[in-house]
Amino acid sequence: MSLSYCHRHKRLWSFIQLSWVSFPKEKIDEISAYYDRLYAAHTDPSSLNSLSRAAFTIVETCCDVCTTVARQAVDAYIAPPQ
Repeated sequence: MSLSYCHRHKRLWSFIQLSWVSFPKEKIDEISAYYDRLYAAHTDPSSLNSLSRAAFTIVETCCDVCTTVARQAVDAYIAPPQ
């Protein structure tokens, strides 16, 4: 499972809502720590249907706010033709 997260704006992509939602970095850290404990507690590879540490990742991505800010910067830099 991978989570798309923007550290700059503290936003997480929600597959349920199909949009970016505010999500504190502390919660991301808690989820990651929980997964680490879960993985460490099950040394038998067949115990959790082949649970692997690589199965959970946090992917740093650009969120909707990043896109909006970048779009505004480009619009301000490139003047429309006269």
